[in-house]
Amino acid sequence: MFFPGDPLNYPPNSLSPVARYDSARAPTNSDIKNFNIGDEWLDTTNNEWYKLTSKSTNGSALWCNICAGSTVPLSVPDGGTGLVSISQNAVVVGDGTDPLVVSTVRVSDNGEMTNPSQPAFAATLNSGDNDVTGDGATYIFGTNVAFTVLFDQGADLDASGALFTAPVAGRYNFFTLPNTRQTGTATQGSYRIVTSNRTFIVTAFNPENCRNAGGPCNFTSNVLADMAIADTTFFEVSMNGNGADTIDLSTDTNIGGNLVVA
Repeated sequence: MFFPGDPLNYPPNSLSPVARYDSARAPTNSDIKNFNIGDEWLDTTNNEWYKLTSKSTNGSALWCNICAGSTVPLSVPDGGTGLVSISQNAVVVGDGTDPLVVSTVRVSDNGEMTNPSQPAFAATLNSGDNDVTGDGATYIFGTNVAFTVLFDQGADLDASGALFTAPVAGRYNFFTLPNTRQTGTATQGSYRIVTSNRTFIVTAFNPENCRNAGGPCNFTSNVLADMAIADTTFFEVSMNGNGADTIDLSTDTNIGGNLVVA
């Protein structure tokens, strides 16, 4: 009679250092005591091979189905708290409590990687925010008129749609494409991206040299910023020389950002 864990040296006369076993079922946690990483198991009922790819002292293990044509591995749970199964194209990680958990990362058969948990956002101003600067006032985007969120992967924007809070520490890319109008006689202007660590003057300009008859001044700017967890980022504009705060932040002003690397 076969007892799980007894080597059968399958196939016969194999000189491979890998120990092979067989049984009329797939492996479970109770079968790993006498197994080493790399050992293989043949489920004779379904004619499927499994390889032990990881195990720990607390009794958890991962057996991968290596039968020809199979893409879905079998996961052996850790007391009911670890993995039950691994979906196709998933990435498995350790989290310090359960030895193995399925992450939100997916890698397609063609190598494209996606992660719906990766922080990323974009927002736009759908209605004009009038008379915000022109006589030296600094205006923070979203203060009077909220931005319309185009996407907010991770839900890290506040109600204004223009204040971002970093959910994890890392290097973030931020961009701003402001659309200011009615610049009048203003001769000094700047657009800034402000993080908890520093203020980036992404554009400093003379509005008199950029506006046309309608008075718009538009620039696209971006920065790569270091952020700690819970650090914030917002966007602001300031212009001077108009005599009064009569310059508008107009529709189609856009902002956005994303985590580049942790």
